Amino acid sequence: MIGHYNRQQHAFSPGIARLEDRTLNSTGISVLSVVPNVLIPPKGQTIQVTVQGNVTESSAKVKPIVRYLVVDQYHVYEPHGRIVHLIPINPNAYRYIVKIPLQASRSTKNGPNAYGRQYSILLTSQDADNSAAVYAGAVVPLNPSRPPKPIHVLPGV
Repeated sequence: MIGHYNRQQHAFSPGIARLEDRTLNSTGISVLSVVPNVLIPPKGQTIQVTVQGNVTESSAKVKPIVRYLVVDQYHVYEPHGRIVHLIPINPNAYRYIVKIPLQASRSTKNGPNAYGRQYSILLTSQDADNSAAVYAGAVVPLNPSRPPKPIHVLPGV
């Protein structure tokens, strides 16, 4: 409920709030590719994973802020940052490309029941009024001779 509190009457009086005289901006983000998304061989080396996609913005006057965050299944190696260089596609869309170093290693502590390692990559786009997010992924398989099927990009959040 919108209104104000009247101290003299100790009561809440309903009122009308002034709406903003502007159009709200909106942003969206998508992932086009994650290469490579299967990190082999699992020998502990760092592999550059290239993630690219598109960002849209409802206003040509606004450039969205794009960030990435890696969530490591083991919570050990979790790079994050802002994607500064956005390539204009048209006045309302940009292409982003980010290279993320990920470690190609997995735990063998669980013996034959170990599953490998999963990296979830969260990409976000934000402007003054809105934000959007999408997930992508990369894995270090348990058995490099039988890598898992390619990971599909999860729908936006």
